[in-house]
Amino acid sequence: MTKTSRPYTGLIATLDQRTAYSPVTRHGVMEAVSAGKGDRVDQRAIEDRIEIGELLARYERGVDSKDWDLWRSVFTPDAYVDCSSAGAAAGSRDEVAACLARRLSQTPMTQHLINNVEIEFDGDRAKVRALVFNPMHLPGIQELSFCGTRYHHDLVRMPEGWKSERLRRREPLVRESSPTLTCTTRRRG
Repeated sequence: MTKTSRPYTGLIATLDQRTAYSPVTRHGVMEAVSAGKGDRVDQRAIEDRIEIGELLARYERGVDSKDWDLWRSVFTPDAYVDCSSAGAAAGSRDEVAACLARRLSQTPMTQHLINNVEIEFDGDRAKVRALVFNPMHLPGIQELSFCGTRYHHDLVRMPEGWKSERLRRREPLVRESSPTLTCTTRRRG
């Protein structure tokens, strides 16, 4: 993959083939172009947005594959994670990972889909807001279940890349009558 560093002449002036199709990047490119200096794309802003998009993807993959080491790698060692709105723990990344591992051990399938990602940069810090939609099969329920929520990450740039130092999972956007499941169900068809 090659990158160019020519002046901005179109929507994707300095992106390589891999990043040209990232939904996180497309929005980020326009923002980086509009915030850029003169007619050049802000390459660092684009690279940061791509790296943050990959961080969010690792979060999703860690939960859905129940790979708790991968999930923990998204966070700083002293991160505070609040998933209490889903009936899980609020505390250190290790405490929350242990709680999620217990709660999801009998869940056959989850599929966290993160979208509508908004990123506000402040030097080596960033605030990320994202919507999450999660179709899943819950134990003992034949119907496919759905839930949605908002994630609010406070990120910090570390020597090894961006990490979340605080995650707040907000009240569910979709909720079943049971506050501990925080989802709705639909019959598979």
